[in-house]
Amino acid sequence: MRKTLLLTIGALVLAGCQTRITATKNPETAVPIYATANDGVPYIRGYQVLSGGWEATARSPLWADEAIKGLSIGVATNGTVTLSIDDYSRDLSTNAVTMAHNLVSDFATLAEKAAAAYATAGASVAAAGAKRAVSKAIASYILKGGDPDKAKVTCADGNCTFSDGTVTEICTDCWEP
Repeated sequence: MRKTLLLTIGALVLAGCQTRITATKNPETAVPIYATANDGVPYIRGYQVLSGGWEATARSPLWADEAIKGLSIGVATNGTVTLSIDDYSRDLSTNAVTMAHNLVSDFATLAEKAAAAYATAGASVAAAGAKRAVSKAIASYILKGGDPDKAKVTCADGNCTFSDGTVTEICTDCWEP
């Protein structure tokens, strides 16, 4: 049986960005121990349980300079987990701050354009804005590389389309017509 231990260190600096250390204990295996009887016939005398070993990985957010000293992770046979770190330091690059600012700004730009498109289509902006589908469509458009400044947002029949001519995201069931 695979046991996975996920340890998250530090606070959430940017949405979805965090330092993560993962240690995975691979399954143990039982191998037979052979012996030979006095008459020369081999037989299994018992079994030896072998450790499957461990794999550890660390992931840091983009644009962060981190240092971890004295990291120690252990799991005892009773399932007790231990983690210790002697020293941890982090310096977040100004690129990360700029990226976070741009994401918020881009989202706001698209939300404003969506609100105008709702109003033009005769939809209730409050009802449409409360729909989770709208936020997901805006986030998806940004992640696909769409340009919020060039984006045109059109809404009709409960659906909205975000497009800059290159990247397009269609939001279905974004509002009740």
